[in-house]
Amino acid sequence: MSRLVPETLFSETDEYELQAQALLSSIRKDVETQDVLKDYIAALKSMILETTQKSFGTEVYDDLSATLKTANRFKLQAYVLGLRRLVSGRFHFFLLPPVAIHTVGSYPLGLCIDSVATIDLALEMPTGMFDKGDASSYAYHLKISLVLFAVADRVRSSALVKQVSITYRQDDPRKLTMVIIPPDPLQNCCRINLFAFPSPDTFPLRKFAPSVVHLSKDKFEETRNLNLKTLPSPLYNQSILRDLTLLSTRDYLLLLPEKCIPVVLLLRAWLRCRHLDRGYGGLSCTFAAMFVSHLLKAKQLHEGASPWSNFKVVLSAIAQLNLKAMPISFGPKEGDASSAPIASFQEYFELVFIDPTGFVNVCSDCTETIWKQVQHEASLSLQAISEGQPDLTFIGLFQQQLPFAEKFDICFTINAHDCLRKFACTSVQTCSRYVDSALVVYESLWPKIQSTLCQAFGDRILLIGKTLIDFSKVNPKDDSIFPEPSPLVFGLLMESNSQTDRLIRGPRTDEPQAAKFREFWGELSHLRKFQGHGTCEAVLFDEDQRSTVTVSIVEYIMQRHFSIPKGAIRSNDSLIVYPPKSAFRKKPKAAGHAKEQTFKDTFDQVEKKLNLLSELPFNIIDVAKLSPAFYDCEINPPVASQESQKFVDIVFDCAVPKWNASQLPPWRQSLEVLVSINLNAKHLKDMSELRRLKQAVCLIISDGLKKLKCTTKPFGCDLLVLEEGYVFRLLIRCIGEESIHEALPEGGELAVDLNKSRASHVRHMTSLCNHFEALASTIRTAKQWISCRMLSDYLRDEAVELIVLSLFLDPFPYTSPRHHFSGFLRFLRLLATYDWTFNPLVVNIGGQFKNDDIAEIKGEFRNLRPTLPPFCLVTPEDRLGNRWTQQQPCAPVADWICRLARNAIDQLEKPAVLTTTYWKNRLAEGKVTCRQRPQEAIDMSHTPLAIPVIDFNSVSLYLRDLRETYGQLALFFYNHWQGTSIGVIWKPSFLSMLRKNNADNKTLSEAANEIIKGFYHLGAGLVQKIIIFEWAQLQNCPECDTSRQGAYYSSSVLCSLRSHILATREMQFCGATDICKLNDLT
Repeated sequence: MSRLVPETLFSETDEYELQAQALLSSIRKDVETQDVLKDYIAALKSMILETTQKSFGTEVYDDLSATLKTANRFKLQAYVLGLRRLVSGRFHFFLLPPVAIHTVGSYPLGLCIDSVATIDLALEMPTGMFDKGDASSYAYHLKISLVLFAVADRVRSSALVKQVSITYRQDDPRKLTMVIIPPDPLQNCCRINLFAFPSPDTFPLRKFAPSVVHLSKDKFEETRNLNLKTLPSPLYNQSILRDLTLLSTRDYLLLLPEKCIPVVLLLRAWLRCRHLDRGYGGLSCTFAAMFVSHLLKAKQLHEGASPWSNFKVVLSAIAQLNLKAMPISFGPKEGDASSAPIASFQEYFELVFIDPTGFVNVCSDCTETIWKQVQHEASLSLQAISEGQPDLTFIGLFQQQLPFAEKFDICFTINAHDCLRKFACTSVQTCSRYVDSALVVYESLWPKIQSTLCQAFGDRILLIGKTLIDFSKVNPKDDSIFPEPSPLVFGLLMESNSQTDRLIRGPRTDEPQAAKFREFWGELSHLRKFQGHGTCEAVLFDEDQRSTVTVSIVEYIMQRHFSIPKGAIRSNDSLIVYPPKSAFRKKPKAAGHAKEQTFKDTFDQVEKKLNLLSELPFNIIDVAKLSPAFYDCEINPPVASQESQKFVDIVFDCAVPKWNASQLPPWRQSLEVLVSINLNAKHLKDMSELRRLKQAVCLIISDGLKKLKCTTKPFGCDLLVLEEGYVFRLLIRCIGEESIHEALPEGGELAVDLNKSRASHVRHMTSLCNHFEALASTIRTAKQWISCRMLSDYLRDEAVELIVLSLFLDPFPYTSPRHHFSGFLRFLRLLATYDWTFNPLVVNIGGQFKNDDIAEIKGEFRNLRPTLPPFCLVTPEDRLGNRWTQQQPCAPVADWICRLARNAIDQLEKPAVLTTTYWKNRLAEGKVTCRQRPQEAIDMSHTPLAIPVIDFNSVSLYLRDLRETYGQLALFFYNHWQGTSIGVIWKPSFLSMLRKNNADNKTLSEAANEIIKGFYHLGAGLVQKIIIFEWAQLQNCPECDTSRQGAYYSSSVLCSLRSHILATREMQFCGATDICKLNDLT
């Protein structure tokens, strides 16, 4: 859908109406294409009828040997043999030619929304081909499948057919569909689905009422050990009824008014983006058309209204309709003998939507879970339409695909087919539904699983959802009659703060529900007193640092009630391993009641001491936090520790590395704090005077803090303060500094005056991180990904935080993330798909921007675009959006970041992510985990009164020298947190110069040999080895996306540097693959 809408279609009067008209016009096929498709369909129908008239009618099927050869070509031999075993008695029938070929489905109704049109053709088979008993035990399904095999054998050599395949029906595992791919140039224009069905008068419809039994319990091994009197078959009956009423349904929908067709198209496009229309239980085109017809019949829609207005009415009706309690019926009036009573449908189906015949339930496969998902999406859409930006809201409604993993906070995958199959065969109710569901165990047991999970979580979850299975994409198996789909995948949308609450309070012990609670939770249930509630049943889960309590609940419930082992349950809760804050520090050795000292507590002490300084010649106006660690958004929070005397000497109260130490000492991360004083700097002439003033202020504050038993050290214009093992870097700010900054060269003002903006940014982020529970963890995960890609030097922390924050402030078409994994997936998708070239990313902090303000900002952005950076992040304090991205990233690096995000999102959303050991292996290799830097905690009482090694990294210093020396020739990349390598990419200008001077066709590595030697000598004693990768080697690298690198990196050389910063002085250069493989998510 993303390719269908033109970019220029906005109007100030009614943007939604214009955009809806543009979408509808782009969905409809042009007249020329319709004529070509019409001619092709007519020719194909004629060819099939002519072929079948000649060859059908002479064949008698007593055995299936000939058919099995054809079925084996499509890997459906097990399907044919399995159906034959279910058929009672001798199998014998004549293959008669079809009566006619009908065009059915969405195409003749004008409701096709795919760019590659799907055209359904139905072979109407004569009544004489079917016996009266064919309705029972799959004889009917076997016969219509044999028709398809016979047709496939005869048409595959036709010039009108390029390729023929036979698959399961996408929404019914009992039936097959023949897929015909036309020859060029129609191959990219349409697909033909061909299936067979009996003439409408072959069987009486009443024979397939919900209560009528058509399956024999003796034919299924699963039912032999159970005391089953009958085997209900409502789903089986609906499978046949949909074929018998195929033409009547089409004819009824052809009567839909022409002005309602656009409304159905909009509804279908909306459902398609949410992946709720295709697959088993999806809301098909028939449902969409009939629901619009129902609203029109109920006079909720008006033919004279615009499609957009009627579409909003449809969304409102979906959001409010309780389809389980209020069934819809187009059939004869209740009590009419010509239709089945509604009560009989409600007995067997969760949702009831009866068609005009009175026998077909349009929602027979749809569950209450799916309907609640649709209602949730409708509510979000209505809210966004009334409050959101029209352009972005329309994209979220009809253009943006919503992957399942991004819609829910935590997703689970259960791969326990054998366990659930055994469970299904333990009771009469579950076994009968399992058999009636074509032995698809996950679908048959899902209502039971869903109700059990809802009982366990109660009000902890807002919504539970399940992926829809498209059986046409399931590969047939040699030992299975019906398709065995991939494992069950479901998601939970959590209530706020529910993932940290490990205690579940049950009913009071004197209430009748207490016994049921104990039976449900088993040995975990115990008595506990609650204030205001008395003694109640309760369940307390142990704290697990590897996952949230949600995972523990699901694992326990699945094991207790369905006998599913923990190893068969996977969740994305632990896909990105992030250690909890408590893991960064060891607990004190003192009594367990002693409170653990954190750097935040220590900062409070320092702030109090600063406020106690009363004899200063100036006043401290404000003490503002600057470091992301203060609002839990630093990748690794600082730890309190002491320096080993083996590696450092104490010089002027500071620890410095020993010149002959066997390894470098671990350096400590300082915490930046902005101290504002009331000294006026407007009278100063230049920056040198301002620096001298700040140095004097640092000396005065240092003397005052020493009297309060603080270890301090003035360091240039800053003041280092050591307190309880943590080091705080105090930055001084005077009144009127802006006048001096204005005199600096271009870019200097921005670099020097960012501290004030940083302080404001920290205040906003601190408040918002307290409001959104998953914001801090999502930011840490995003920063870790940026760092692992060696890009932390090219995208500031504040920029990453604002990009992530935008996902929480304006989450449509989702809810605000309540788990870091779903937030991280959306972060990657935003990077990969946002139109950074033509639109700024508006981060509306505090809701200060109105829609008119945003429209004005976007207009200004288009005028100033050539002077703005690639990423523009607009906030109420920065309307241009260039404060945090003015210097970096440059255009090539910005493009690279977007491509890396696109590759990562493709990998993370693969189904194998949650179903195999892929992630476990990559976690073990250190390619996905977010690990802390190795730092050891110490006993605070033994901290020496000396400033430890602060913010020292030998590789960072080497990297600075590389950029100063060779920055005009190459880009350099490094992961400052846990990196062991530096990556180098030659700039295009340097490559062009090499090609001009490379007359004797030397390789790039030879031409750049002298420069690379300079790399080695510049890092003497630090560099161990350099490896150069040629372009041919990069093309063979599975991790490198060379196909989309473009002009910026064409024929570039990549090399990287490995270093063990904390252990040895040895470093090693390696190749381009390290850029892609080092702690890589793709």
